[in-house]
Amino acid sequence: MHLYLHIGTGRTGTQSLQDFLKKNSEQLAMNGVFYPLAEGKNHHNALALPVCGAKPPRYLMHRYGNDVEKNLQAFHTYFDEIEEKIRKVDPETVILTSEFLGREFKPELGQPLFDRLNALFDSISVVVYFRSPASYYLSAALQTLKASGILKHPTKQVARKILQSYDPLGADMIVREYKREALVNGDVCEDFISVVSPDLVGKLPAPSREQNQTLSAEVMSIIQDYRNAIWPNDNNQFNEETNSLLDLLLEIAHENDLYRPPQLKPELIAELDGLDNDMLWLKESYGFEYSDVDYTTDAKPVSRIEGTFERVHEICLFHRGVKERIMLLGLASYTAASAADKSTPTQVAPVGETRTRPAPARTGSKPAPDGTRPGETFTEQPPADPAKAPQPKSMWPGEIARIKELEPRLRLPEREVYDTPKLNNLFRETGMIQIRQTFPEFDLADLTDWTVHPTGNPVWRIYFNSMAWMSVFTDQDFAGKPQEPHWKKAFDVLEAFVRHVEAEGHRPKNDIWDDHATGYRASYIAWLYTRGLAERITPEFNARLRKVMILHRKTLMGFLDSEKWKFSNHTLFQAEGLADMALIFLTDADRRHRTLEFARTKVDEFIERAVSHAEGTVKEHSIFYHVFLMGRLRETCEYFESIGYPLKNASDDMFIRMNEFLHDIMPVFHRMPGIGDSKHVQRFNKKYIAAFEDGPFQTPRVRYHRSEGKEGEPYPFLSQYPQDGYFIFRSPEPPAQQLHSIFLHRSFRGPHGHWDGMSFVCHWHGEPVFIDSGGPYKYSNPMRYKYFQTQLAHNAPIFDRDPVDLTTQMLGVKTGDDFSAVALGARMGDGRSWVRIFGQYGNSHVVVIDIPVSASGDNKPEFRLHLDPAVEASGDGHDLTAPAGKITLKQSSVDLTASETQALRHGLDGHENAAHISHKATDDERAHPDLEDDFDTRSFITYKDNEMVEGKLLTFDIPLARATLTTIAFGPQTAGFSLLHENGQLSLVREADGASETLLSFSLPTVALG
Repeated sequence: MHLYLHIGTGRTGTQSLQDFLKKNSEQLAMNGVFYPLAEGKNHHNALALPVCGAKPPRYLMHRYGNDVEKNLQAFHTYFDEIEEKIRKVDPETVILTSEFLGREFKPELGQPLFDRLNALFDSISVVVYFRSPASYYLSAALQTLKASGILKHPTKQVARKILQSYDPLGADMIVREYKREALVNGDVCEDFISVVSPDLVGKLPAPSREQNQTLSAEVMSIIQDYRNAIWPNDNNQFNEETNSLLDLLLEIAHENDLYRPPQLKPELIAELDGLDNDMLWLKESYGFEYSDVDYTTDAKPVSRIEGTFERVHEICLFHRGVKERIMLLGLASYTAASAADKSTPTQVAPVGETRTRPAPARTGSKPAPDGTRPGETFTEQPPADPAKAPQPKSMWPGEIARIKELEPRLRLPEREVYDTPKLNNLFRETGMIQIRQTFPEFDLADLTDWTVHPTGNPVWRIYFNSMAWMSVFTDQDFAGKPQEPHWKKAFDVLEAFVRHVEAEGHRPKNDIWDDHATGYRASYIAWLYTRGLAERITPEFNARLRKVMILHRKTLMGFLDSEKWKFSNHTLFQAEGLADMALIFLTDADRRHRTLEFARTKVDEFIERAVSHAEGTVKEHSIFYHVFLMGRLRETCEYFESIGYPLKNASDDMFIRMNEFLHDIMPVFHRMPGIGDSKHVQRFNKKYIAAFEDGPFQTPRVRYHRSEGKEGEPYPFLSQYPQDGYFIFRSPEPPAQQLHSIFLHRSFRGPHGHWDGMSFVCHWHGEPVFIDSGGPYKYSNPMRYKYFQTQLAHNAPIFDRDPVDLTTQMLGVKTGDDFSAVALGARMGDGRSWVRIFGQYGNSHVVVIDIPVSASGDNKPEFRLHLDPAVEASGDGHDLTAPAGKITLKQSSVDLTASETQALRHGLDGHENAAHISHKATDDERAHPDLEDDFDTRSFITYKDNEMVEGKLLTFDIPLARATLTTIAFGPQTAGFSLLHENGQLSLVREADGASETLLSFSLPTVALG
């Protein structure tokens, strides 16, 4: 048995080839070539788990994590499954493929894979494709800019090291060039088949997937500007907004004869494709030559390419006038669409691929009574292509009874928003439909086809495509009140949708298949069908509708299999829509069970990723999204329980911990600190916690908080939530009299989080004193990225007012009944590091010890404090007046030895000179009209979505390479605190009533807080 192991490499059509092989797997098997499929995938990427070690690529990282031992076990489990399939078939030839195998790795990492392969196969050929260095760099740069504003420096691919990694396998190495002119029939799929089974070239019917669209240099430049301005902190993350803009710009470029294939600058091509020693090695070892390389020149050692390559025009031939023309035409296209509805907010993202037409404004007219009789069947129009119509399917009485019994359990997300008396009466009195209360009404008579778009707002299309608004047609409203049904109207709308899908097929970038719309629509169609349409449609239309719903199943399963929404609540309504669809439209019990089990598993995986069961915190890193997810998850749990598929990773114990954390982080009930994308002193809709208002969720700690200390038991002086980075200090008084502080640790930034590591927030007597500026703020406004998400908006340490992607590491914790402290450290790039120790003593003092060090003596460390607007400050900022009384700040510093600062610079995790992405505004960015003047020396606060007010900011310069103690006294205090440095130890000492007490003692760089 012979194996062809295809290992990529990147940017050589691997995904197209894998799609091709999966589609043709049956035809290949008939010709003695077996392409095994596992886990529902078209690839074998899990084979790469051993060779990736502790640094797997993003796909494997999200799916398996980076625990080497666990991943090795996962690999063997996966290989066992593959081997079982192969031995059962016993073919002559097998194909396995993973682009993640096209990498350099150490021999010991490859050995587990090589041992399993050699034990299973008699002989092995490794097939690898390489692009010429210039072609590879251009293709990789194009792909990078779709998800990032940062260009990587040009480098040559390490082809030699990749091939040498496979020496221990002892396989036949087949090296091919990925270039259209060099590929058989100009196609990588045909070329690969020519290697494996030459007789099959040109005979496999299923086409390979459509190739990725190629950007022009001018479009690349616009996308780079857009990513840097709108998504500066989301590098290496694809999003629908960028994809939609990209589609629009490419369409404009092609339609207006402005598209030119991208070309690197000749001098850069000459550098990248210049003959080097590795190229000669490839030729001598494998007879492989790049067709774009001149092998008659003298070879040079592989070396770094000198120069600055940060912008598209620095790497590509570029026409600035063409770029400006495409931008203007794009703006014209967008404003034309937006002008249709002056009342709706301007959207950042342009209209996506769906081409829509505005509907004329109408006043509407009262619809005639439905008039349909029980048992009457609606007659549909014949399908556009009768040859493709499925066989008619009748509903037998037992199946009708089964789905009728299920109807009360269907999820129907947000039905209370769509199925209101106001919206129901609007349709029955005027024939008008209101998709969502934030949008204007439209006349149902204008729905002549599915491209209707009366507002020009792409968000309207998403809500329209959800079809939740069709609840107005039913015979009962959300409250259970009977109403006049309009089943014929419901059928007409549903038929228009089915005919459109039959004509258009599944186009992923079409707004019909937006994940939000698809999940909601699957639920609402299932409900409408069950509630009244199943008995009223013909067997022919029943079969057509079911075919469309099977397409929904495939689409939703694809969403859930992707990693795009791994921490997002979108996972929940995707799974709920899939489950509703399966319950109603999958008549085969086994298939229905597999689909429901898949949906349940995906929700369980989401809960495992997004919620810390031990601490009750969530990966959003936002207090508002914590409480939102509590309510949303509880509803999801109840739904899956009701349909017989209870979630395994959700439990009352998890919700108890989530509820305790929520009450712990609120200084007083129903007032949240503005951490992450949460507004300052934000209150929340109590419906999110309605399910936790009694029973086991009202723990003694929650009751103590809610009763203002009258019952229950208090939280400890220091509550620790290190997994998601919260340390909460509470003095022992009831909440309304406490000193309540939060110190933040950030090993990563969550989806709705900020770069707020080492920041702190303090409330005194239930009122905010030192605050977080909050969020969210407009996605299109640079204040979101240059201010609100950065250190500038937080009480965090900063050098030179240069905010960076700040991640922190735990150094030590000290706990006690009267005093507790936490130590964190961080590297901030360019040889800069910072240690901060935050502590609280009773209800009287907060102490902060800052130790900033740098390889340069020119850096300026800064201590920042954002004040609540109700707090007044003296001229020098050391005397404050809060609603609860006077607050005093004192600062002092002690010298450190050179060896201590050196040890600290080298003692923190990570490289001393590790690069951190800077968010410092350039001169051009400062000229942006929405970026406030001198924003880095001012404080801004969000009280409402997308609205901000100016607050108060105190800044204090502190010395480099010294330990600075900031003591904050709340109310009149006689005790004092000092920092001593003796015998290589730093000690925090409290003096009161003629006696002294050492609270902390530590050395650098360990900061053990002994």
